[in-house]
Amino acid sequence: MHQSTTPKTHQGFLRTMSVLLTVIVLIKLAGFFTWNEDIGVTRILKLVSRLAMTVAAYGAYRLVLKRGAVDSFRWHNSWSPLLYGAYLGLGLVSLLWSRNPAYSLLQWLMDLETLVFAFYFVKCFLLLDEFFPENPVRFYHVLGNATFLILSVFLVGMLTAPEVFFRLTHDGEEARLGGFIMNPNELGMLCAVGIACLMFNFYRRHRLAWTLVKIGLLLLALILTGSRSSLVGFLLIVFFHIQQAGNPRLKIAANLAALLALPALVPLVFIKQGGL
Repeated sequence: MHQSTTPKTHQGFLRTMSVLLTVIVLIKLAGFFTWNEDIGVTRILKLVSRLAMTVAAYGAYRLVLKRGAVDSFRWHNSWSPLLYGAYLGLGLVSLLWSRNPAYSLLQWLMDLETLVFAFYFVKCFLLLDEFFPENPVRFYHVLGNATFLILSVFLVGMLTAPEVFFRLTHDGEEARLGGFIMNPNELGMLCAVGIACLMFNFYRRHRLAWTLVKIGLLLLALILTGSRSSLVGFLLIVFFHIQQAGNPRLKIAANLAALLALPALVPLVFIKQGGL
């Protein structure tokens, strides 16, 4: 088994950062859900949780700097901030023809806040990788665990309060995981993101059995959402990881399976119940 060479003086700090970053992104993601039927309460919860976690992300970034890291990076992929800036600029201009400028401005400010959150949140991982040898804190691990914890609430909730955590669709013929709390399609996509993140644990052989359990539960949640697009996304994720494997036979088998699956996937994605 691989033994960490991280100095003992940093091990406690890195464990703390792993937990802290997981909690931050967990609460941040939860801030996009509708946990209360009262629209006023929901707006307050979303506003407070999202703003608080942006402040927390900046606080985590400052903690890493205080530990000895130096924020002296050069910009890479410079098109990304430019395109985000252009997106925000177009959004600001759109206020001129908005029917509800106050609401549109609030949405624009929340987009800006999310960008600031992502900037400092990702910076934490970059600094930890750069200045702490054998740093075990990984973005995909943190996001995957946060997603798993959120979906665990839904999996438990569907057993204890199915009327809350399930949404009836197709004239009540189909029950989909999500309820009024989250659109099932969006919840399914979150499941796919969580699976994509956790699958990277296989590359470093990190707690394989526990990783399989978490992926299995996320896959169960994905199926229960009834989201076909998310299911296709999951299959694409699996296909991607197989292509990264070093086994040529596995790659050939995956390519053949993908070709054989196309006739079934096309109607699954593009044809809804009752027709196009």
